Amino acid sequence: MEQQQQQGMEMIKAVYDDGFAEINGREYHFLKMRHQQRRSVFAFFSSIQRDIQRQDFSFLDDPRFKNVEKIIESSVSIDDSLLEKLPNHWEDYPQDYLTFVSTALAVISYPFMPASVTGSQSPGVPAQKNSSKKPM
Repeated sequence: MEQQQQQGMEMIKAVYDDGFAEINGREYHFLKMRHQQRRSVFAFFSSIQRDIQRQDFSFLDDPRFKNVEKIIESSVSIDDSLLEKLPNHWEDYPQDYLTFVSTALAVISYPFMPASVTGSQSPGVPAQKNSSKKPM
C-alpha cells in the first residue's frame, strides 16, 4: 500500500510539474491559481481524501463540492478552452470525469502537502533553517 501511495504522489508531482494530465488521450491543462482558490480546494480534498482512496465518490453530491468544482473548472483548460466554458464537456466525455476529479483535487492540493508525504520540499518554498538562537 505504501508503494502505491508513493507512486500516486510521484504521478501527482509529475502532473503538477508538467502542468497537464492526459486522461483517455485528452490533455487537461492546469492554470496558475491564486492561494485562496488552492486553499479552498485543499480544504475540501483533505476532508474527502480517504473516500477517494476507497473509491467512494458520494462527495460528488455534497453541496461543498459544487463550489470546489467551479474553482477547478475555472482553472483547467482543454483544447485552449476553460472547462467552465464547455458546458457539454462531461456529457461528451463522462469516462474522464472521475479520474479528472481525483487528479485535479490532488494536483491542486499538492503545494500544501508536507515534504514527508511528497518526498520533496514544496515548490518555490526555501528550506527553513532551524536554529536555537533567539531572533533579534
